[in-house]
Order: sequence, then C-alpha cells, then structure tokens
Amino acid sequence: MESGKEDSYSRAMEELRKARNLVVNMATEIDFKNQKLLQVEKKCDDASSNLKAVMLENARLHQANLEGTRQVEALRAQNRTLLERLVSQKDDFEQRVYRLEKQLAQNDIDCKNLVLSKETRVKELEKQLAENELNLQNMIFEMEKLKTQISVGSDPSLVADIVDLRKELEEKNEELQQNDELINILSEKERRSNKELQEARKEILVDFRDFLDGQNGIGIRRMGEVDHKPFSDACMQKFPKDWESKSVEICSLWQTHVNDPNWYPFKRVPVNGRVQEVVDRNDSKLQGLRNAWGEAAYEAIAAALMEVNEYNPSGRYIIQEIWNYKEGRKASLKEVIKFMILELKAYKTLKRKR
Repeated sequence: MESGKEDSYSRAMEELRKARNLVVNMATEIDFKNQKLLQVEKKCDDASSNLKAVMLENARLHQANLEGTRQVEALRAQNRTLLERLVSQKDDFEQRVYRLEKQLAQNDIDCKNLVLSKETRVKELEKQLAENELNLQNMIFEMEKLKTQISVGSDPSLVADIVDLRKELEEKNEELQQNDELINILSEKERRSNKELQEARKEILVDFRDFLDGQNGIGIRRMGEVDHKPFSDACMQKFPKDWESKSVEICSLWQTHVNDPNWYPFKRVPVNGRVQEVVDRNDSKLQGLRNAWGEAAYEAIAAALMEVNEYNPSGRYIIQEIWNYKEGRKASLKEVIKFMILELKAYKTLKRKR
C-alpha cells in the first residue's frame, strides 16, 4: 500500500517537474518572441521614419520642381520680351540706316551739284567781274575824256554820251549787286547742306555709338584728348614706385593747359600759298614741357593742340568725332553709313545661324 503511494508521489513529482520545465521553456520562448517583436516594432518605426523622410523629401523636390518651372517660365517670358525688344530695335535701326543712307545719297548729290554749280558760277562771275571792272575803267576814262572835251568847248552832243555812259555804269553796278546776291544764295545753300551733314553725324554719335567701337576701323575719337602713354613712359623712368599716380596727375595738368582758351601757343605760317596755324615750338610753356618730359610728351601735347584748334578753337574743350582708325582721319558720312550697313548684314547673318 505504501509502495503504491510512493509511486503516485513520484509520478506526481515527475509531472510537476515536467510542467515546470514546460513553463520555463514557454517563458523563454515568450521572452524570445517578445524580443523579436520589439525588433520588428523598431524596424517598423525606422521604416515609418524613413518613409516620412522620403515623403518630406519628395514634397520638397516637388516644390522645388514647381519653383524651377515657374522660374523657367519667367525666364522664357523675359526672353520673349527681350527678343521682341531686340526685333523692334533692329527694325528701328534698319529704318534709321535707310533714312541716313537716303539722306546721305541726296546730300552727296546736292553737294556735288552745289559745288559744281558754285564753281562754274564763281568762274563766270569772276570773268564778268573782270570784264565789268575793265569796262568800268574804260567808262571812267571815257567820262574823264568827255569832261575834258566839254571843258574846252567841244561839241555839246558829248553831254548825251556822258548820260549814256552813266546809265551803262548804273546797269553794270546793278548787275554786280545781283551777282553778289547770287553768291550769297549759293553760300547759304552750302552752309545749310553742311549743317545737315553735321546734324546727321551728331545723330549717328548719339544713336549708334554702341556700333562705333573702333574694332572694325570706324569708331569714336575724342578730339583734343592728350595721349597719356608718353607721360606714363617718362614717369616710369623718373618715379618707378608711384609712376601711375604721377603720370595721371601730370597728364591731367597738361590736359587742362590744352583746354585753356587763354593759352595760345600757335603761329601763322604760309603753307602752299595759304596761311595756316601751327604749334609754336618756341612757346615757353612747350619748351618747359619738352625739357621736363621729353620729345614724345611734347608731340602728344602738340597733336592735342592741333586737334582742339581744328575742331573746337573757340571752346577749346574735347569733342567727339567719328574716326577712320585705319587711315588716321575723320571718317566721311558715306564711310559711316557703309560701315553700319555691313554691321547690320553681319547681325542678320549671325541671327540666321542661331
């Protein structure tokens, strides 16, 4: 009986041990699965965070794309406006060039006709004047002769001859006055033609100065402006440390002298039968310049003086002139118009290539 109880107790203890082991194993497995669950939850949280970051970045990129699209559209609108403006300016430029070319051609014809007419008429008038002077002298001689004859009791019919001579003399004087009026009319026409040409040059200087950069031979030159290079070269020798500021200072000083209307370093000399003004090398101020800064500096000042004396002798200040740099002279209006037409053709060719 006791043996049976012991067996039951043993079996119960074994069952209890197995149950405990099962509980321990299940607890271990639950802990393991809880750890796995925590890891999965963490991965889910990380994935959720990454997804949010991706969504935010995507939203940012979308916004940036919208902003970029707006900027592109704005640039396109600006380009369209700029293109329309350029086309309008090109059309206006073509019209101005056409008008100037037409005006130049007409002025050229008028000038040639005017010069030819004036030269021919002047020759005729000079010939008539010489003949009239000769006739006048002859008539005066005849009148004096007739007066002498009358005074000594000559034929009274000579009085009628004197009256006729006086009448002829008055007619000759009237003819001379008419010739003088004609010369004045021709001179006025020439003056107006020259004024129109000058106005055309001024219009080109104002409206087309961007084309006149001198790169293709035609450009804008400041007449009477002192060339600074000789002064820079001289100052580099005398003041090697601060030659730049010194050269600017000295060049500016001499530019002031050149523009001073109270300084007149010129003299008149005959050249090919005509009196012309040239720079007086013996002027005391110019001699001091040559001694202090050399021959090259003197030549630069002399050149500026000649330019300002030719182009603006009354004001003695710098003026702008359209210049032919290839030939070193003032560009004719015909050259300027031809140059602008070539520039316009080059612009059209470049536009077609684009």
